[in-house]
Amino acid sequence: MMHLIGLWAKNRVIELIKEMDVMNIEPLKVSRVQGNTPASSTCTSGKVSAFLKQMIADGKLTPGSVQGCSPAEIEAIEKSFGTPLPSEYKDFLQLIGKSAGNLFRGSTMHYHDLRNLLELQEDAQALLESNEFSPLPKTAFVFFMHQGYTFSYFLLNDGDDPAVYQFCEGQKSTTFDKPWNTFSEFLKNFIGQ
Repeated sequence: MMHLIGLWAKNRVIELIKEMDVMNIEPLKVSRVQGNTPASSTCTSGKVSAFLKQMIADGKLTPGSVQGCSPAEIEAIEKSFGTPLPSEYKDFLQLIGKSAGNLFRGSTMHYHDLRNLLELQEDAQALLESNEFSPLPKTAFVFFMHQGYTFSYFLLNDGDDPAVYQFCEGQKSTTFDKPWNTFSEFLKNFIGQ
């Protein structure tokens, strides 16, 4: 019996990896209207993509729990912020931007709609104000909030895999902490890899 379960699990992992490959056949290409942003952008770095595929192979992402954002949704985010998103974050959005099962339970990290993402920026600023903390930098992009008392952000002009900064209500420091050197490092540490 255990042999059959092991064989089923192995085959299911192979199916899941194929599903992820289908989601990522070509790099994400986003066209934009004229403005101060490049005409197109491509996700090329791949650290986040490789990591998430490994999560499926390891059985940490369950069948049917993974849903990414469409290129149009990612384009709308970039248009709203007036600048390209870092490629590693775009890979995250493309692969599991809408759902990743229970990985981020209790946290706001997934894209529901543009309004929700803009509210996340506002909620972070309100948390800072209520704690009499300095405001966010102008190029900050808040992508994560947990239970309304802590959030993480990166700077939109900090490369393809930007450093991640954090604020936690009641912290002693008067500056933002920088616990992760890259977004991909944040993701791996958050998930416990």
